Amino acid sequence: TINKFSKGMKRQVFIALALAIKPKYLLLDEAFDGLDPLARLTFKRALIDLIDEKKTTIIISSHSLRELEDICDSYGLIDNRNIVSSGLISEATENVHKYQVVFSDIITEEQFDINFKNYQQDGRIIKVVVKEDLEQFTKSMEKYNPLIIDEIPIDFEELFIIEVES
Repeated sequence: TINKFSKGMKRQVFIALALAIKPKYLLLDEAFDGLDPLARLTFKRALIDLIDEKKTTIIISSHSLRELEDICDSYGLIDNRNIVSSGLISEATENVHKYQVVFSDIITEEQFDINFKNYQQDGRIIKVVVKEDLEQFTKSMEKYNPLIIDEIPIDFEELFIIEVES
C-alpha cells in the first residue's frame, strides 16, 4: 500500500495522479519536497508539457524560490494572508542589478551618496544591488575611482531576500 512508501515515493504517486487527470487548474503546495533531483527534473518537464498542451494554470506555493524560477513566469508574495507583492519574475529581476566593485582603498558605505538596495563589503571589494543599469551605475561610481565594476547575476530568491530584509 501507499502508506508503506517513502516520502519521495508517495510524492511521486500524488504527482502522477495529479498529472494524469490533466486538470485546467492545478494547486501544488511544496511540490518538489521529498523528490530526488531526477524526479524534480521529470516533474518540471511534465508541468511544462501540461501548460503547453492543456493550457493548465498551475499555482505552486513553495519556500524554494530557486526551484520555481525555472518554470514559473509570475509570482505573488503572501504575508499575513495578504498579497504584498506580485508580478512577472523577469520584470522583478530585470529592474535591479548586482555589481561587484573593487577600489584601490577601502571605502565605507557612508561615503557613498548612492541608494543601495543591498550592500556587502569585504575590504576593498563591495557587492551592491541597485536599480541602476550598468551605464547609470558606472556614471554614479566615477567620482569614487573604482578599479573594476562587474555586473553579476542576481536571481529571484536573492532579490526576494533583499526585499524582505528591507
